[in-house]
Amino acid sequence: IVGISAISDTQIMGALSTASQIRENLFNTKIILGGHAFEYRKTLLKKLCWLFNTVDAVCVSDGEPALVDLASGKKLEEVCNIFWFDGTKVCEPYLLRVNNFTQSFQADFSVLKLENYLSPHIVIPIETSRGCHWNKCAFCNHPNRSLDRKEIYRLRSTNTIIREIKNHLRQGYKRFFFVYESIPPHRLH
Repeated sequence: IVGISAISDTQIMGALSTASQIRENLFNTKIILGGHAFEYRKTLLKKLCWLFNTVDAVCVSDGEPALVDLASGKKLEEVCNIFWFDGTKVCEPYLLRVNNFTQSFQADFSVLKLENYLSPHIVIPIETSRGCHWNKCAFCNHPNRSLDRKEIYRLRSTNTIIREIKNHLRQGYKRFFFVYESIPPHRLH
């Protein structure tokens, strides 16, 4: 299973090119696209049958529940949060399931060769929330709503963030980047 995330429009072509190379060389691999760049285009996906010649699915919500479903061997029609192609049409997710921060695993960077990154210092991202706390802007294309337009803002507890920082410190990491899609006033304080 290979997941490719594109968080901005400028990454779409790179994500598709990478998916194409993987499909060409590892044809038995499940390839899943995801990220904001695809999520806020979910209304277009049903028109893009050609896309599924290269990828197996497009994730339009949290990737963690979809990955768990895929890794457990479920068929695409049984996997939450993904658009997939049934041979004649693009099918919507049967279910949207959000990631539960309190039950999800912390990121494990020990399996990556971080010294190979072109960066003078290793900086570990720590996700603190998903969605937008404000949820007021009519022009916003931020994916803070599910397919049924329900708000899905989630804020991690401070205790889980502290536990994650301590775990990374034990592994020798010293620099962190806090990922907030939006910061509510009480958390900023």
